[in-house]
Amino acid sequence: MDDLDKPPSFDAGETPRRSTSSLDAIVEHPLRADEERVLTESQVTRLLKSLCIDLGFCLPANVAEILESDPPRGIDAFTRAVFKAEGLDPAIADRRLYDQVRRAVALAFDRVPNV
Repeated sequence: MDDLDKPPSFDAGETPRRSTSSLDAIVEHPLRADEERVLTESQVTRLLKSLCIDLGFCLPANVAEILESDPPRGIDAFTRAVFKAEGLDPAIADRRLYDQVRRAVALAFDRVPNV
């Protein structure tokens, strides 16, 4: 019996009821939708040029070519890839800088239609 099928109890010692059902069927998950989007080669080229000019993330040509031919799916994956390509650990990177790079990547992904 699901907790929601039980009548409510006002006993302070009783464990609060929790639904065991998932909300996946009724809630759209923007992060999941984002994970399905991928930038085109020209979009990656423009993004990397912007990251270089605006934020100083100027990747070597061979790394840029890899990202252009096989771009990471999703905003967070692409942001992490840029930091790693720059020789930085995204987990310990300066939060302000990480957020700036992520915003630029998000803007590029905003131009990609959902699949």
